[in-house]
Amino acid sequence: MNDTTTSTSTLGRGPSQKGPKAERPMCEKTHSPQLRLTLAPRCGARTRKHTPCQGPAVCGKARCRMHGGANGSGAPRGERNGSWQTGQWTNGAKAARRAASEVVKAARQSLSET
Repeated sequence: MNDTTTSTSTLGRGPSQKGPKAERPMCEKTHSPQLRLTLAPRCGARTRKHTPCQGPAVCGKARCRMHGGANGSGAPRGERNGSWQTGQWTNGAKAARRAASEVVKAARQSLSET
């Protein structure tokens, strides 16, 4: 039997990287596709089993293609989203409700002091 053991837990992975601002190496087109996938940083998004995804992160991004690293992932902002029906949740409407709430709180406080 061979007594030499190789750790498969760190093969192809660099030091652990946390957060979206962690240094991510760019894709190198000089390597073969299989080697690029092996050396790519891992996604790290939580799966349904609450374990890290371990899929290869998209080049220059922190997540894999299924967890938000793909181009165009995420809904567009504003009217382009297509879900603007009433305008009740626009930033202006929320600010108006906050201002009205502050006026009501001030009025209640002045009534309770007298």
